[in-house]
Amino acid sequence: MKRGKISESVLKRTVIKEIQYKNKTVKKGAAAGGDGAVFATDGRDMASSVSAYTGEIIMSGRRAFAGAVNSLAAMGAEPFAVQVCVLMPESTKESMLRAFMIELHNMGKDIGVQIAGGHTETAAGIERPVVTVTSYGFVERLSYGKLYNEKDCQEPDNEYDIVMIGDTGLEGTAVLAVENEEELHKRFTGAYIDKAKAYIKELVIVREAAAAATHGMKAMHDTSKGGVFGALWELGENLKCGMEINLRSIPIRQETVELCEYFDLNPYFINSLGGLLVVTEDGEGLAGKIRNMGKTAAVIGRTDRGHQRTIVNNDEKRYLEPPKSGKAEELLEKRI
Repeated sequence: MKRGKISESVLKRTVIKEIQYKNKTVKKGAAAGGDGAVFATDGRDMASSVSAYTGEIIMSGRRAFAGAVNSLAAMGAEPFAVQVCVLMPESTKESMLRAFMIELHNMGKDIGVQIAGGHTETAAGIERPVVTVTSYGFVERLSYGKLYNEKDCQEPDNEYDIVMIGDTGLEGTAVLAVENEEELHKRFTGAYIDKAKAYIKELVIVREAAAAATHGMKAMHDTSKGGVFGALWELGENLKCGMEINLRSIPIRQETVELCEYFDLNPYFINSLGGLLVVTEDGEGLAGKIRNMGKTAAVIGRTDRGHQRTIVNNDEKRYLEPPKSGKAEELLEKRI
């Protein structure tokens, strides 16, 4: 199989299809486009999600932590704890492990999430650290389901705004800058590269998701592997709806555009932790609310009752496809 996230078709026919046993405690389990599970408890329902990354230990830790808590937040859950598993090469220094733990502790403290346990090991055959973070949170109501019911279908003008919170490709941009710093100095200034590297600190969207949940939110989906285009497809699949997206409305930073041009990558497919898609009746109101919190936000399109999911760029139109390991993802994954 190709490097990177497996395709939706492989996931369905080879992974999910083989999960036959069901336990009544599991209210929501494995599904394409679904990044977490929900469990019935005696009190509130509890949700959990897993995220894993390979590479430089602190960067991988940041990405895995953000991926795990963002998935819960996008489900409508409130994360309260994580467990961390890290496998390291035997050459790893204790000082680096300590710096890694301090980094994750501070990320958790900032949003009220405790590191509750995990596993730490040096292992033969490991060339680069592998970090896995499992998050836990309570959920009152899942943030997605079928978007249009029979009543909606009787109201032909009842469509919804799609808001993007955060900028596309922040994660991929930071990784490219960190992993290729020496090469990039031949073309870009040190200040420019440092700015791109600092994007790695903007990947958690828990507070923004909580704000969206109180603003007429119909559904949420975080952007991560597969980029914003992959996330839009998965959002449509979860909601069983169509959509039309204005490409020029998708927030993107100049450093992302220029680094993707340099490495011949499509910025809308590269890893994009730090972004959140929200379906709501009042897109402009939500976007303004999030901007007042200091985060980028914009209405990027609308849902509809059809099956087509299109990207419009002036007079040009293209159709979204299921996320897969294409050229953009392969090139980025080879570098990280």
